[in-house]
Amino acid sequence: MSSQRPKYKWIRVHFETWERINEIATRYGLTMEQAILKMAELAAEAARQETVAAGVTAVAAEIKVDELKLKEIRRRLWYVFKLVLSYGQWRYCVQNGRDPGWLTRYLQERISEIKKRFNVDTTKLEQAVQMIEAAAREGKLTNKVIGEANDLIHEWCFEFVSSVLARNLPSSQ
Repeated sequence: MSSQRPKYKWIRVHFETWERINEIATRYGLTMEQAILKMAELAAEAARQETVAAGVTAVAAEIKVDELKLKEIRRRLWYVFKLVLSYGQWRYCVQNGRDPGWLTRYLQERISEIKKRFNVDTTKLEQAVQMIEAAAREGKLTNKVIGEANDLIHEWCFEFVSSVLARNLPSSQ
């Protein structure tokens, strides 16, 4: 008898679930297995973000951050979460030579939404997107370029969230 694990296992799902997975896989040009793995990754990232938000809440309570500032931090973290997810999807498509199509428009909408709702400078975000697009057009998209763009996104996100602590919001008391 062989002690090796089988290469494939079967899973049973409701037909409606199978149809939904097939629909998602078809829409994004993935196999059903790839679609399931991508969904698992997104679920893990969402759980990680919830853990980060809980950590921020705990730290804020420890340093006695005003309730209004805490509410604003949570609000900004939500927009950072949406931005980073759309940036990651878009970058993955560009990095793998796929047409990002609607993902480009969606990412631009996230950046515009943040700029409009918070009245903040989004130049670093726009630079990161332009940096990757230009390198991809020229066929020079390297890990270094991606790293530099990621650093711009990271730096902007940190400044965006941490700026709440430096501002004087009206007191919640």
